[in-house]
Amino acid sequence: MPIYQIDVQAQLAGEYFSNVWHVNATDYVQALGWADAIAEITASQSHSSVVVDKARVALYPLAGGQGTVRSYALQGGQGDYDYLPLFNIVRVDWQPALGRPSRKYMRFPVNEGIQIKGIMSPGQVAAYQTGFVLAIQVQVPGLCDIQGRPFVDGVVFAQVGMRQLRRGSKRRLQPIIS
Repeated sequence: MPIYQIDVQAQLAGEYFSNVWHVNATDYVQALGWADAIAEITASQSHSSVVVDKARVALYPLAGGQGTVRSYALQGGQGDYDYLPLFNIVRVDWQPALGRPSRKYMRFPVNEGIQIKGIMSPGQVAAYQTGFVLAIQVQVPGLCDIQGRPFVDGVVFAQVGMRQLRRGSKRRLQPIIS
């Protein structure tokens, strides 16, 4: 089966960020459907100020940015809360049957009230595990690493991670997916 790359773009307060996913899909139509599912699940777990606005689906490896771009206006579904700076992330390790895990850094952004000294509450970890990891596993069964190995499990880490945004003139004030 061919591997497709799905880039899902979101924005918060004029700052753009994205996550890259890979799927084993039977055809382009199935990959487009899975891109829609990933975008909707990402929005459902995000702050109400986050807007998931685009996804790009392309055959992997990419050839010069080719692919189909889908436009959305998916508002975050987790309500309004005080959140940590955008470089604070939720870390999810996706484990294939063999090999090293594929790490994703999700910028939902992190609710300030669900963590104490950088550790998320067990209830919030369970909520991300169910609302994000399990939802992705059920709705996107073709999720895989870049070698095409299917993921068998995903684990949300309780520690709030930090992942640097681009610095200075390299900040993403313009859309990543055009």
